[in-house]
Amino acid sequence: MLRNVYVAFQTLIPNGAFAALEPLIKALAPGLLLAGLFFSSCHTTRCTREYFETGHPSLIVCYNKAHQRDGTYLEYYENGHPLYEGTYVADSLNGNLTRYHQNGILYYKFEYRMNKLWNVLGMQDTTGAALNSGDLKNGNGQLRFYDDLGVLDSYGMYENGLKEGYWKLVSNAGAQDSVLYVHGHRNGNGRLEIIY
Repeated sequence: MLRNVYVAFQTLIPNGAFAALEPLIKALAPGLLLAGLFFSSCHTTRCTREYFETGHPSLIVCYNKAHQRDGTYLEYYENGHPLYEGTYVADSLNGNLTRYHQNGILYYKFEYRMNKLWNVLGMQDTTGAALNSGDLKNGNGQLRFYDDLGVLDSYGMYENGLKEGYWKLVSNAGAQDSVLYVHGHRNGNGRLEIIY
């Protein structure tokens, strides 16, 4: 669990200086959540790091001068395994977004183009077996999501990289509900909301 106490470096420091200071800070204040600011070598991006009490990183995210996510985005499980790896450009997902299961095995790898889901590059269950992700290609087609047991939990269509139409939500008992999306926005007609 994350703690609210943190240390922040609010001055411009050279690339790599934060990493050099981390062991000293952790030794002086064990269990302290660190949120550090560091800058890329071109000094146009500010990145923050947050840690779990275990010392494992929980989040690394970079921002541009306009305070938009820009560059590296890494999120971790408390056990140290990665949860998400991706890249932002001006606050939009752009490039590959990879999500992992808690055991470290890849769940899915998607290609985004400026916040639009463009292609599915792979999807697996917790054992590494391939899952049927649907037929999404070049921003169009069906996409299917699964729970940690590999059971289908939602599916629907994408048009031009955005959710479109009724998305079906499947419960563990097999019952279905739906949520309507118009141009990627939830239309408010469904009873449940799932955000990916």
